[in-house]
Amino acid sequence: MTLKDAKNGIAAVFVDESFDLRGLPVGPPEKAEALGKETLFRLPPILKPGEYVVYFSIGTRTGTPRLALPLRRCEKMPGQVGDP
Repeated sequence: MTLKDAKNGIAAVFVDESFDLRGLPVGPPEKAEALGKETLFRLPPILKPGEYVVYFSIGTRTGTPRLALPLRRCEKMPGQVGDP
């Protein structure tokens, strides 16, 4: 998960290294088993109060996206969640 500030700068990157995509069940489109996953992240103490845009993706431990959350309902940046 990546947080970007009002200037589109990266404010924080959070990585869950315990989640492995290879363990996900597969199935036909719209019929694959859905699984839940919860992870807690601590906000860095230098993160200033304000509004941030949240991006969710599957990628490297440095935050480089390999797969981004698809959003069909609007033309946002890949992986963006919600409205800026």
